[in-house]
Amino acid sequence: DWLDGFLARKLNQVTDYGKIIDPLADKVMVIAGGLALVLAGIIPLWFCAVIILRDVLILLGGMFVQRKYGLLLMSNMFGKYAVGIVSLVLMLLAIRVDEYKAIMLFIATSMLVISFLLYAKRFLEIVKGSK
Repeated sequence: DWLDGFLARKLNQVTDYGKIIDPLADKVMVIAGGLALVLAGIIPLWFCAVIILRDVLILLGGMFVQRKYGLLLMSNMFGKYAVGIVSLVLMLLAIRVDEYKAIMLFIATSMLVISFLLYAKRFLEIVKGSK
């Protein structure tokens, strides 16, 4: 995923389609991995619910802003870090490196909440700024 984005920027091949499909693919991968780990009894359902709720709310907010204001919101760096941390935590727990499971879940959840708040702040700035 990182290599794909790097090459697209380096070769000047960034497209609006890529700006949409890349974060969407990230979300699908993390949600699928989270659901698989819930079904395997490795992570709690609440953690997967936080992942899904955050992603659905960001997606709906992005669709609203695009339709109403014609703006395509790109993901922010903190959101990328959050997804990276969540992916790392899911991977570590999948291979049963769960000695610090509670701490990993706390850090990943904190990252998800903070990144959501940053997206919400940007959403509100756009909505309030257009009135």
